[in-house]
Amino acid sequence: MAGKNTRFFKITVPVLSAANWGGQSLHSRGNFEGFNKIASTEKWLEVHGLEHWTEFYTDYGVNIQKRFFGYYLKGEDNNWRNEPRVTLQVRYPGNKFVERKENEWPLKRTNWTKFYLTPTGSLSSEEQAFEETKLNMRVLEKV
Repeated sequence: MAGKNTRFFKITVPVLSAANWGGQSLHSRGNFEGFNKIASTEKWLEVHGLEHWTEFYTDYGVNIQKRFFGYYLKGEDNNWRNEPRVTLQVRYPGNKFVERKENEWPLKRTNWTKFYLTPTGSLSSEEQAFEETKLNMRVLEKV
């Protein structure tokens, strides 16, 4: 993730940012925060599931990159500028993803909800007063 001194306000060139819902979950937060802070008015966000290399370096992702770079670097008239600013691969049960186009990130209709970890290890939408306790957790094993 970018350091505290990253100058996103200086990024004014066109940006195509690829984020990942899954994979190793190493860069998702930094990717979304960086996208929001970039000063460019010409920025697009593509969010996919599975691993980054499964999506963005195969035909699906390469085609998106070719259109973006074709428009900005080669001057191709490929209608890129009219592409919705956000493309989401929405996850459904199993490994099913359905593409959805949006015009902003975060979505204006987002219902932000805080959750709190309870002493029993569950989540609650209400903050609870409790005494200090310990919680032991097992690391998930490969199935």
